[in-house]
Amino acid sequence: MYNSIAIKYAKWSERFRWYYCIFAKSLSPYIQPERILDVGCGSGVLMDVLKIIFPNSDIVGIDSSEGMCRLTSCIRGDAIRMPFKDKTFDLVTMFFSLHDMDINAALSEAKRVLRDNGILAIKDLNLNMPEVTKYILSRVLEINIGKSYADYLTEVIKRFPSPKKIAEILSDEFEIKRICENIFDFDIVAGLR
Repeated sequence: MYNSIAIKYAKWSERFRWYYCIFAKSLSPYIQPERILDVGCGSGVLMDVLKIIFPNSDIVGIDSSEGMCRLTSCIRGDAIRMPFKDKTFDLVTMFFSLHDMDINAALSEAKRVLRDNGILAIKDLNLNMPEVTKYILSRVLEINIGKSYADYLTEVIKRFPSPKKIAEILSDEFEIKRICENIFDFDIVAGLR
């Protein structure tokens, strides 16, 4: 699906660059990484912002969509079988991408590529968002990106785990440093033990 909507999605993402900035800036108290991996990097907006926040870091993006990869200099690949050696990155980000993945497999793979004491930072859709927010989100996405994407995301939200459940999945091998739940989304910052 992302191949066919890549350009519209990129325009949509660009309008919210400020939101990517807030997320990236919020990570600086936790780590000053040498190497960063953005999993499901889409059109590369977060990668651009991370370069500003962490100017001395080497930043790599990976995405499974050929259309998205054409828009940025990321690696085309699968989040559950990434082409990186164990313990390669200090920071792994998943910005509105985990909902598109096999959650357990993607989190396990993120753990594999994280260095000891590395940070995993997730921002994604909040299953607990009010119905009116889900409706508004669906209509706005339909207008800006397309009906098929809006319908897809509506279904994803229904089956996506709650922030608390994702934190529970992580808690065996990560220390939850921050969990923040908002009306629309949530973020989790977790340190690898």
